[in-house]
Amino acid sequence: MNNRITSKGGVLIIGSLLWDSSDIRKNWRENDLILSEKIQIGLPIRYGRVSQSRSCTHSMVYSSACKLENKLGLGYLVPFKNISITVEEILRLSKRIIDAEHNKIKNLNRFNWGWGCLGIAFNPALDEDEKIMILDRWKSKYGNGFNPKEYRVGNETPIITKTGKLLIDWMSQLDNYDFVIGTATKPQLKEYPSPNKIAERMIVNEYDEYFRKNRQNLITTFQDDEIENKLNQ
Repeated sequence: MNNRITSKGGVLIIGSLLWDSSDIRKNWRENDLILSEKIQIGLPIRYGRVSQSRSCTHSMVYSSACKLENKLGLGYLVPFKNISITVEEILRLSKRIIDAEHNKIKNLNRFNWGWGCLGIAFNPALDEDEKIMILDRWKSKYGNGFNPKEYRVGNETPIITKTGKLLIDWMSQLDNYDFVIGTATKPQLKEYPSPNKIAERMIVNEYDEYFRKNRQNLITTFQDDEIENKLNQ
């Protein structure tokens, strides 16, 4: 079977990968992506992880509860520059996403790490043989410690499967793409924080850059207006 895919793939961005000015992230965006063709799409995202690198304020997570309750936020699909991609190229591009996420060269041979993992979603119209061909290689890239249950809060369904499929709904804006890759992070909370708690952490810790820059770049959640109101009180 030929392992070449003749249509597009892209990366889902729901935070600082879009706007952070570090050299490694700027180079990644310039070398691998077509930023001018980014598409804003609805995604099941919310503030739900306490991030040490963000002054212990909350950063973004995917949440299947948002999908179930139709409380979608807004993120981006940014296409890869390559439009004719082999399975090996998908794996190479994925490793570069991991480097960008960590803001340094990691050389990881797996798609999961301490605080997150990569996930992939497929266009339902993609040929089944191509899906199987990609997923057979994709699912082999996860270490034995990979546990999808770590990517949920409470009794919600994990946002990712054991084989590394990201459980987002495929939207019509994505119909020109065969696959998308996104980073899921572990919430590590017993319950999702309220807008007040999200804002209070930013106020007490004197850090709101992540929230402000997401807003400036139109990366939002269903709670953003309430968070903003609390910050402005």
